[in-house]
Amino acid sequence: MQSLCSQRCFLVFLVFLVFLVFLVFLVFLVFLLFLLFLVFQLLSPLPAVLLLV
Repeated sequence: MQSLCSQRCFLVFLVFLVFLVFLVFLVFLVFLLFLLFLVFQLLSPLPAVLLLV
């Protein structure tokens, strides 16, 4: 019974870890896209405005 509980706890921890890594990756991706958009806007202001519209 004890091993089953520990196994289940480990599984939950693993899922949580994967979710956390995915969340960090998502935030990083959004930040990267925002940075890319900022650089694009600085390089050429007109296409960026057209992209927004």
